[in-house]
Amino acid sequence: MNLPLATDILEAAGLTLAFGGVRAVSNVSFSVREGAICAVIGPNGAGKSSLLNILSGVYQPQDGKLRFRDRWYSRITPQDAGDIGIGRTFQNLALSRTMTLLDSIILGEARSVRSTMLEQALGLPRARREEDRLRARAESIIAFLRLQDVRDAVVSKLPYGLQKRVELGRAIAAQPQVLLLDEPMAGMGSSEKIEMCRFILEVNAEFGTTIVLIEHDIGVVMDLSDHIVVLDHGEKIADGTPDEVRHDQRVIDAYLGVHAAQAA
Repeated sequence: MNLPLATDILEAAGLTLAFGGVRAVSNVSFSVREGAICAVIGPNGAGKSSLLNILSGVYQPQDGKLRFRDRWYSRITPQDAGDIGIGRTFQNLALSRTMTLLDSIILGEARSVRSTMLEQALGLPRARREEDRLRARAESIIAFLRLQDVRDAVVSKLPYGLQKRVELGRAIAAQPQVLLLDEPMAGMGSSEKIEMCRFILEVNAEFGTTIVLIEHDIGVVMDLSDHIVVLDHGEKIADGTPDEVRHDQRVIDAYLGVHAAQAA
């Protein structure tokens, strides 16, 4: 049987972002295949987080455009990104320190709420049905992430590794088609990284979510990714499979050689 070829769900074309006279992202173009895990790597200051901020609407580029499925955008806002199906996590945790884990996951579903504040205040049927639906989905995400034992805990009281898992849960609660992960394993020990890698793979496989992530651990990147984009000083210097990138001399010179030296 002939299977249909995968298509690109996301494409960046000539994205350029400057702060003053300094270019954080310079004429960067690449595409991401639907259902893939794409890693963006490079030295510190290479423009990785700035690129994710453009894709999620946090920063507005001075030049270039973005395609999501069959529509092109010269610029988008965070609201636009969420509406079309782009979600994200942040390098620094973006969770309420006073909410419980369960409520944090439910908050991630807020975009799907259709009942009005009046309906919710009066406990009208549509609001009650919606509350039941949101809670049921949140419980399923908590089970998916193996967090049942701490579902009622205040997020700020949880260990750092579990807080990162909660943020992943909050992001997938919105059911994004493309999920941007900004250093999801930063600050984690080896066992926590292994767990987070497993959850990222499961989100990709079970929900069909396309993932674009920034990660500094090269071993993780090579094992996890289908596709890697390499930046240096805001410019794209490589774009290909892990094996292609691993053997690219420009990448070795700009990043992998430095990484190997630091790890030695």
